[in-house]
Amino acid sequence: MEPLIQTGERLLVEPLGDVSTLKRFDVVVFWGGEKFVCHYFLAHSKFQQNKTPMILTKGLRGSDLDTPVECAHILGRVAKSLTPWMRLTQTLQIWRSKD
Repeated sequence: MEPLIQTGERLLVEPLGDVSTLKRFDVVVFWGGEKFVCHYFLAHSKFQQNKTPMILTKGLRGSDLDTPVECAHILGRVAKSLTPWMRLTQTLQIWRSKD
């Protein structure tokens, strides 16, 4: 999700009571097999694996959708960043690089 959310950034993630409450472009955190992944929610998938509901997600880079994500692998929805200093640091770096 860089540059919107930086790798290593601390996030407040709210658990989902019901996956049907997700709205298009909500940022969700899910287990991607080896690590947690933070991507946009796009839609509920028509495909199911072993009768398990799945969702479609996408990162900021590239044009391809992610592999459908099992709803059981979703940690929750990103509520806010807990490290606002990271954004300030990035802004200062960009500003300094213009000189």
